[in-house]
Amino acid sequence: MARVLILALLIFSTSLWSGRALLYAQSQTPPELYLSYEQRLVLSYLLLGAGESQEVKNSVYERMNRQLTKVFNQEVKTKEVQTFEEFLSLYRGEWPNSYSLESDLQLIEKSAVRPQCHIQSRDQVLNQRIEKFIEDQNQRLSEKYQNLNLDLNQELLMKMALPLLTSDEARRQAAMEAFSKTENLMAQEFEKIKTIADQVSIHSSAASTEKSSIQTFMSLVLTNYFGRVSIKTRKQIMSQFIGENLEADSHQRFEIMVMNAGPQFQKLLQIVAREAGFGPQMLTLFKKLESKVRPIPPALVRDLFESERLIYNWTSYDLKPLGVGTMAQVHVGQLRTQMGKRDVVIRFLKPEIETRVEEDKIILGELAPLIDSNPELRRSGFPRIEPLVEDLTKTVTDELNLKKTIEHQVQGRNFYQKEVQFKGLTYITDLHLSVPEVIVVDKKSVLMVQELVEGKKLDHVYEDWVEVIPDVKKLVIEELARTWLDELAFKSGFFHSDLHQGNFLVDITADRIKVNILDFGMGGYISKEMQKNFLLLASGVEILNAKMITESLWAMSSRSNNMISKNQLERAVQAKISELNFYDQNLSLDKWASWAINEGLRYPSEFIGVNRGIVILEKLLKDAGSSLTISQLGKRLALLHFRSTLKDLVSTGVVSVRDFAKLGMTVLDSNPQKLKKDATDIVRGLRCEVVFTVR
Repeated sequence: MARVLILALLIFSTSLWSGRALLYAQSQTPPELYLSYEQRLVLSYLLLGAGESQEVKNSVYERMNRQLTKVFNQEVKTKEVQTFEEFLSLYRGEWPNSYSLESDLQLIEKSAVRPQCHIQSRDQVLNQRIEKFIEDQNQRLSEKYQNLNLDLNQELLMKMALPLLTSDEARRQAAMEAFSKTENLMAQEFEKIKTIADQVSIHSSAASTEKSSIQTFMSLVLTNYFGRVSIKTRKQIMSQFIGENLEADSHQRFEIMVMNAGPQFQKLLQIVAREAGFGPQMLTLFKKLESKVRPIPPALVRDLFESERLIYNWTSYDLKPLGVGTMAQVHVGQLRTQMGKRDVVIRFLKPEIETRVEEDKIILGELAPLIDSNPELRRSGFPRIEPLVEDLTKTVTDELNLKKTIEHQVQGRNFYQKEVQFKGLTYITDLHLSVPEVIVVDKKSVLMVQELVEGKKLDHVYEDWVEVIPDVKKLVIEELARTWLDELAFKSGFFHSDLHQGNFLVDITADRIKVNILDFGMGGYISKEMQKNFLLLASGVEILNAKMITESLWAMSSRSNNMISKNQLERAVQAKISELNFYDQNLSLDKWASWAINEGLRYPSEFIGVNRGIVILEKLLKDAGSSLTISQLGKRLALLHFRSTLKDLVSTGVVSVRDFAKLGMTVLDSNPQKLKKDATDIVRGLRCEVVFTVR
């Protein structure tokens, strides 16, 4: 980066690596540009001290000086490479990539010192390529950041990079100047973030008006969110920038920014991505947030697991994670129990995640009113995000509560476990829905340990089995959605609100298909009263009954926080129904909820969590090629729970006999053959198969 900053070890690294750079490709895309490990090490220390008090800068300087001294005390090692890729890997080195810049440097200081290296090859052509690579890299680094007007003379570099050959006073003075230069560099890089949303191509499948709204939303979010993050978060993002290709395009830089953002912000973007129909490149990024986030380094994982050895009698554990999410990380291990050795999965929350949750709470709390008041977004009917932000904050805060997550998983094991017949086009077997058993040893533990289950993501299973079971993806998702909806609306009211593909695994054997449902950090219960009003809303939506829709939306809302009165809501509902009738349209249940929020209703987190769960399942059904919707599944389940559904709707005092008859006839019209035998009951208003219709 800036000459004295990025090239602080230019002479050091050039003499050790004997090198120069790749030939420029005749392409519009600039050749890749990387820092050497030594350059990144010095710049990381400078980043750590940038913008801090003089006391902190002095402390960081001492640490940097000690580490560089250790490097120079090491004997130079000669390493031979056979390929350019092998050289490049050694040139860049291995970086801890933990949860913060401070943590990275602490891990480096605790680890064995990376020795000085002389890289060579028996292949003279490769040697020449390496020499050219290094020279070109350093020249391009100088040119890239020359606008910062930094001194690049060798004397200054020597003062910074060769601690054994120059005075401490000269080195300290050079370091203090470099701290200020690095602060300017960081400000310059974050200024570029303001334009990155305009450069990132959203490629949404939405209509042009909606696409414009999405672009406006993304621009507002990126500019204002990253403009508000703490200096510690900025340093972490900068640390990741300088560890990758410095000529990265906007999409690559956007990915680094998102992967280093806070948990609520990441989940907010995931929700927007599902709703907006982003293109493949953006969806790939958001899928990474489900289970491929950067892991906590092995050294920190080992320290954590060993700190609980007195609680868990480990026989072994794998330091390579099984999965990494926005909040937590999981590993495979083995316990010694009274029943013998047992394979387990170990889950823990990421270090300092509580701090990131609190930071996001403050930032998004400031950002939501700004977005919700944007004239373009209001004109387009873009959903208000303030209620969503409140729900996300509550959700991730609940997820910090390990005890509550364990309780939900234990309850999920009671509610979701079942066996049904899998009846595909070419394959008939048993389908098992299962939830792993939690092994509770000590309630004071910071780990969540559960039985190890087999399986892969459904997309991967589909690829493996599509020739044998072409409809495996569709039927698995349909059963998962059916079970979820049945428990939510007709039984206990329990729900898992984050059933994306990263939160369930599918395993196929000769005698069964097994779906293991995971991660119950997001979810909960709705009350019996909310269940009734949920059914009432679904029924009102089916027949576009203004009274039923108004009463249910108002009853489920947080009435003391609503921004409109019930009378105003009723008039708005009537106007919306008139509009829908004019265009011969209807809205799904989740769309009606979003509409009500935009009109000024405020809902408890349970309702918003359920709504999020519906959105995720609707998308899973669509992506799996199913013709079913949550609406249609609800019709079938209402038929199975006929008496209780009828009783619940009657108890609201809103549904008339005429309404029941109308509901019955809508089902009869949609499926006359199946319901022909029930025609008499439907006409009498005694059949309510459609009470959960959401079309």
